[in-house]
Amino acid sequence: MVDISADHEPDHDLTLDGHASDVKHDDDAVLARNYSDPGEVIEITLHAVDGLSWRFEPSVIEIPAGHRVKLTLSNEGLVEHDVEIVGVDAEGIDVDSGVERHDRLGGGHHEDGVVAAHAEPGTTASVFFTVTEPGTYKYFCTIPGHEEAGMVGKLVVTN
Repeated sequence: MVDISADHEPDHDLTLDGHASDVKHDDDAVLARNYSDPGEVIEITLHAVDGLSWRFEPSVIEIPAGHRVKLTLSNEGLVEHDVEIVGVDAEGIDVDSGVERHDRLGGGHHEDGVVAAHAEPGTTASVFFTVTEPGTYKYFCTIPGHEEAGMVGKLVVTN
């Protein structure tokens, strides 16, 4: 398994209409590259931070298509948070058995191109999936007001 995460200030200028090759790679991006074994699980920890600066860390995640991903939402804030990745062509969606079910999201799910996970304050929730098609996908917190406060990011899936 490969574990990638970040713990620094993200850049909230997210343009989601470009192609993966147009994405600016800088210090706030977490890149998962050079994986020769498609069976290798890429573990990504996405930190949900609230308070004075509402954000996800990292704000940009890059992964190769066809690899199994374990996305763990670590809620380090004082209120509930979730993460949804929209429009993603994913397969093999599986929620960590330790995830407490959320009424609306069900802990983690894949429905109509959405991969999601939910975590109460001080907890984590994981969802496993494999993205089959390259592209750029938005992720955000669906709790009212959180996306507008800055809890957004993008997942870049490369060939």
